[in-house]
Amino acid sequence: MSRKAQRGKNNRPLTRPMRARVHSRCSKTGKQRYYDQLEAMIALQSTFQTDKGKRQERRFYRCPFCRGWHLTSQELRLAPTG
Repeated sequence: MSRKAQRGKNNRPLTRPMRARVHSRCSKTGKQRYYDQLEAMIALQSTFQTDKGKRQERRFYRCPFCRGWHLTSQELRLAPTG
């Protein structure tokens, strides 16, 4: 399949190309900010295919400071039950 978008009956692309967003950084943590959960999930998936010698991101979470989404290499810690 070619890299060109497939075209429908009226010669318009069937899907809109995704525009890359410029990610800002959280002013409190300095981490890269993803605008929604889907972007963070896609970014996390892409880290699984990178060099294994580097820090391995394990999950994403909602930042209480910037209200964006970040990746972290820390496992999820559950509060002890009573």
